[in-house]
Amino acid sequence: MDAEVFKKIFLPYHQKLYRIAYRIVQDSMNAEDIVQDTFIKLWNKREELDNIENTEGFAIIILRNTCLGFLRKTKIDYNINYDL
Repeated sequence: MDAEVFKKIFLPYHQKLYRIAYRIVQDSMNAEDIVQDTFIKLWNKREELDNIENTEGFAIIILRNTCLGFLRKTKIDYNINYDL
C-alpha cells in the first residue's frame, strides 16, 4: 500500500478516532498523540492492510489498544510518584 492509498483510506477516520481516544483518556492532547501513534502503527503495518476487510474497525482496535497501553503506563507512572 502506498502513501496515497493509505491517506485515502485512513485519514477520513481521524475525527472518529480522536473522539474515541478522547472518551477513553479524557485529555485532548493525549488523545491527539494517541491518534498519531495509531496512524504510525497502521503505516508500519501497511503491507498487511490489503487483507483487512474492515479498515475502520481495524483502526479502532489499534486505537483502543494504544489507549489502554497509555492508561496502563500512566497508572504505573502515577503509582511510582505516590510511592515516593
